[in-house]
Amino acid sequence: MAVSIDNLGGIQRKVELVVSIESIRQEVQKRLQDLVGKVRIDGFRRGKVPVKIIQERYGDSVYAEALNELINHVYSAALKESNIVPAGAPKITPLNDAFKKDEDFKFTAVFEVFPEITLQPFSGLTIEKCVATLEESDVEKAIERVREQRATKAENGDKQLPELNEDFVASLGVKGGLEEFSSEVRKNLERELKYALKNKLKANVIEQLVSAHPFDVPDALVMQEAERLRENSKRYFKQMGSKINFPEVPLDVFKEKALKNVRVGLLFSEMFEKLKIEATQDKIDERVRDMATMYDDAEGAIQWISHDKRQMENIRAQVAEDALIEKVLEEANIVEKTVTYEELIQQGRT
Repeated sequence: MAVSIDNLGGIQRKVELVVSIESIRQEVQKRLQDLVGKVRIDGFRRGKVPVKIIQERYGDSVYAEALNELINHVYSAALKESNIVPAGAPKITPLNDAFKKDEDFKFTAVFEVFPEITLQPFSGLTIEKCVATLEESDVEKAIERVREQRATKAENGDKQLPELNEDFVASLGVKGGLEEFSSEVRKNLERELKYALKNKLKANVIEQLVSAHPFDVPDALVMQEAERLRENSKRYFKQMGSKINFPEVPLDVFKEKALKNVRVGLLFSEMFEKLKIEATQDKIDERVRDMATMYDDAEGAIQWISHDKRQMENIRAQVAEDALIEKVLEEANIVEKTVTYEELIQQGRT
């Protein structure tokens, strides 16, 4: 008889299933027999303990383990028969006494499925694109910030900034004097501006895509992502060398961010599949070279990055996302907005 899956609305489904008493007894007997050669009981040699004694000592736990495995098996088989892929673990509700042991065990499983996402035309999107130019005043402010970081206190307690001269530049490890120092600062700011503009544009594209594609998000996936974010938070504080034992942060603190991450992830997965977008090797190589410019030994950095499997996987994912964003921008309506370097950087920090 075909399995009947009930639609509870949205992405929730329910199925009522049965684990036969025959299969439970067979699985229990098999597990008890396996224990004969494993358990040690005083008065018996290994492998010679009677099954009856093992059943008296371990019967309930063996029964629970067997039933749990059979529930998972029956549930998985039902979903496979119905060609359904769940979005997380089910909520199991018994319909009779699981430990009655003389009748079939009946239960319901409530679970979530992945949402159906219908892609909307990108031509209906309006994307704001920030435009900014690095000014000489931005470079001067950055140099002042470096001086502020190296400030000392005078005898009267006032803050004393170091003189902007060749000695100061040399103390920073910069060769080539003031002109080279100013050039390096400008290069760093230009790189920062480039990525800030790119990230802001990407954020605006994602915001518009999410707004144009409303769909239910599986709560099971949100909780998994919230747990991942919480673990990352713990790991971050440990890496920072913090010796403070922070209390366990409730998962709810991470749920809003987790919901957004899962929503974007599901939407992007659908877009990658439907639009057949992949990261090209040329773009991957270009990203590696660009990253390597941040190091003194660019060629050595290229080799190091290229042989780091995890970094390369991240780069491949980023390049694929960039290709997806470019595809959207090709078809969407772009509205440019002129901002200053400072405004853009401040937006990225908030």
